[in-house]
Amino acid sequence: MAQITSFSETTRGILDLPSRGGPIVRLVGDAGLASSLADGRALDQLSELSGCAGVEPLIVGFPNLREGEGFPSGCVIATGTSDAPLIPAGVGAEINCGIRLMASHLREDEVKPHLERLMDELTHQVHVGDDRSGPLNLSQHEIEQVLDEGCRWLVGEKRFGKADDLEVLEEEGYFRGASAGHVPAKARQSAGKQLGTLSRGGSHFVEVDVIDRLYDADAAARLKLSEKQVVCQIHASARELGREVFHECMADAEKAMTRLSLRAPRPQLAWAPMSSKEGERCYLRLLAAQNFGLANRHVIAQLVREAFHLALRGAGETALRTIADTSNNTVHLERFNSHTVCVHRRGASPAHEPGHRAIPPALRDLGQPVLLAGSMGSYSYLMVSSGPARELAWASAPHGAGRALSRHDARRRVNGADMVARMAEQGIALRYSTERSVAEEAPEAYRDAGTCAVYLQRAGIALPVAQLRPIAVLKA
Repeated sequence: MAQITSFSETTRGILDLPSRGGPIVRLVGDAGLASSLADGRALDQLSELSGCAGVEPLIVGFPNLREGEGFPSGCVIATGTSDAPLIPAGVGAEINCGIRLMASHLREDEVKPHLERLMDELTHQVHVGDDRSGPLNLSQHEIEQVLDEGCRWLVGEKRFGKADDLEVLEEEGYFRGASAGHVPAKARQSAGKQLGTLSRGGSHFVEVDVIDRLYDADAAARLKLSEKQVVCQIHASARELGREVFHECMADAEKAMTRLSLRAPRPQLAWAPMSSKEGERCYLRLLAAQNFGLANRHVIAQLVREAFHLALRGAGETALRTIADTSNNTVHLERFNSHTVCVHRRGASPAHEPGHRAIPPALRDLGQPVLLAGSMGSYSYLMVSSGPARELAWASAPHGAGRALSRHDARRRVNGADMVARMAEQGIALRYSTERSVAEEAPEAYRDAGTCAVYLQRAGIALPVAQLRPIAVLKA
């Protein structure tokens, strides 16, 4: 587990790639990163986005850039002109697959003796997959309220979670303008069982970490963080509801293209004008799914709080305080230089500059938190956005460091049982569904989060605050 001991202001980590006119195609990284991507399709896919209708003249790939189905992951684009196109593939199927960071009052030496009990309790509290119902027995009407108002409704009406949570959540806990009525009935019906659960397989997890190193003492003090403090990360999405919404949006975009005689570079990049009935439905539906993803992490956070209380009440104060929640795989109408654009963040999260109204008031003068999660045995990083992110990258930052190996290749190269043994040797408590999932999420299957953090710091997009070391992982 390589440790980043310092960050340096050397070379600005921005490459503007060769293009044939039209939008600037930018990579946040260096020549080494570009070279490592050259053998795949990710850079070609990034450049191909310049052929999408209405795309604004800046297309940005991040250090987590990788090939996707038509639309690469790890990038951000904005569409504008008089009628902004909405491209469902610019969000993808794992809608609002984000991370919540929570901090305890406990130190590493207070938690370590109780770590196995904590993991047993987390496994009991946080359900994985679809075989058991979620922790809240919500009616269909209540699910619609969650889709419309996200965490705000859960806190205000169900008293689930804390009012303090809303003060540090993106959009104060919900994406405004969402419409549950546009979410497919099948997705709404299954949503109650999945709210507050992790997807089986994939990259989702609950992880207990220790703050191993601070890079910015002032920012850490503002966030009430200190070395050796125990924190927790929750990585979860809108689950099957998000996938259903994505497929419905793709079908609507294809209908709009046929009805309006529109064209796209390839079928996977189908789009609908925001002013069309299909485009409007897609946008309101996607906002609802984004609310569900945010609410899913919110409910899991309460279950994690319960697990900490039950397992660690003999160790000291067990309360967990929400530090931040960063959404990924989203679409949102935003203002840039008095111009409204539709920002598509695929494998990317917001990174608005300090003072921006989209940042929760409690954090507004500090900057927007950026979370770069490692994978199981590797370090994660907490950063905060800085001003240039707006100009350089549509006020965005990467969601994690990105995969270095496909899931298939990871299974071929990594033995799941060996990975379990390696985690035990590192003193990391592990709970998992299958050894296959452990192999797929091994640290070597991902790029290094510390290197990604260095790229962001060099580019001026985000500044490092803390390095997090895992001590326990619940892997879906």
